[in-house]
Amino acid sequence: MTAARIRKANGADLAAIHDVEVSAADAFVRFGRPLPDGSPPAPAAQWRAAMAADLAWVVEHGGEVVGFLAGRAAGEVLHIEEMDVRSDRQRRGLGRALLEAALKAAKGRGFASVTLTTYRDIPWNAPFYARAGFQELEEGNIDERLSDILADEARRGFRDRCAMRIAL
Repeated sequence: MTAARIRKANGADLAAIHDVEVSAADAFVRFGRPLPDGSPPAPAAQWRAAMAADLAWVVEHGGEVVGFLAGRAAGEVLHIEEMDVRSDRQRRGLGRALLEAALKAAKGRGFASVTLTTYRDIPWNAPFYARAGFQELEEGNIDERLSDILADEARRGFRDRCAMRIAL
């Protein structure tokens, strides 16, 4: 297998990120759980903000961008807003490599932890992150920021979601 290359995302990657989002959403359709709010894609401005904050990475494989991870800072926490790998490149360790690179970068920047919200029961969601060391937060341990994110997701029709965290 050709080696993957992970690098910081930049504005020239926006079209590829869009394509990755659309492709990755197909996995949910094939699983029988299409995304309820018609997403993706997210507005390019969301990814530009992550890039400007130096909190967006892409993974290249075979010379093309096939995945991305974008986050935002929330005090001492990096929150992963989205991580996707193109559907035809999934299950090759690219997402794992991308996540590990982001966690390493977050630790190097002094973040105390990383959080995210995800589907609890979809194999490439919460179970994937749990294998990487994330722990699902119990209801009493979810801070207001994560609670607001989960509430917004619920309003948009996302069900069976959970918040997860990993200490760095």
